[in-house]
Amino acid sequence: MSILRFLGFGKGGGDTGPAEQPADRTGVVREMVERLDRMPRDEARYVAAFAYLMGRVAHADLDISSEETAAMEKLVAEQTGLPEDQAVLIVQMARQHARLFGGT
Repeated sequence: MSILRFLGFGKGGGDTGPAEQPADRTGVVREMVERLDRMPRDEARYVAAFAYLMGRVAHADLDISSEETAAMEKLVAEQTGLPEDQAVLIVQMARQHARLFGGT
């Protein structure tokens, strides 16, 4: 299973994601997927699930503030041991997913 599909962005059976992403987000998503795909599967799944869960919690009030984003980035980096740039990408992907699918 592709990490993209795991996060709800892939195409295929049961996909509820958008048909296409705006060009400015596509590069970020591709880079994140590539980085996660290089990780061991269990580690990538943990990182993706961790970020997804934080995105859902932060989006509970239908808004993810800059303070929440900064806290999420810090937690992802601390808890996963990933470099800051990777933590930022993961959080951005989780935020986007929460915005697109948070109410469903």
